[in-house]
Amino acid sequence: SQKRLDLFKKELKFEQSREAIRLIKDAGMICESSLILGMPDETKETIAETLQLAKIYDSDYMHFLMIAPWPYANIYKDLEPFIEIKDYSKYNLVYPIIKPKGMVRDDVLKEVLTCYKSYYMDKLPSWYWMTGNDLKRDCLLKGMKAIVENSFLKDHMKGLGSMPEELRKYIITAKTEEVYF
Repeated sequence: SQKRLDLFKKELKFEQSREAIRLIKDAGMICESSLILGMPDETKETIAETLQLAKIYDSDYMHFLMIAPWPYANIYKDLEPFIEIKDYSKYNLVYPIIKPKGMVRDDVLKEVLTCYKSYYMDKLPSWYWMTGNDLKRDCLLKGMKAIVENSFLKDHMKGLGSMPEELRKYIITAKTEEVYF
């Protein structure tokens, strides 16, 4: 949201971000974006709003990252009262460090995982049926396969049950023998 962009001193407007994503995608390139979650004011509702914002941005890949305020960051002093984890090995943007006022950290993680699941289950059909840019299609599907099989999501998604059959169908079709570069 514009509020978060301002908080992180990004000096850009929501519409500028959206336009940049559109231009990248119109040029046939893969666009990757990140949104930051896990702030002290985070709720299930604000996470759901962030997911809707991600869908409006419509980046090819979207990362839902947890704030990890290092002591030298400008925002650290404001967040320090909410920091529950002091083990810096956990400051990897995928592990909740902050305890929001109205949630427990485990619930933040569950909601973030739900964001990933919802976002990519909406994306996969359009990638699967994409025409006119086989390179982009194959890269997107291979990338999703790599994410599912090798990223932090692999272990965390186990808690949400087995891989949805629809997801399995889409990523299994990703060609893995071809190398384009």
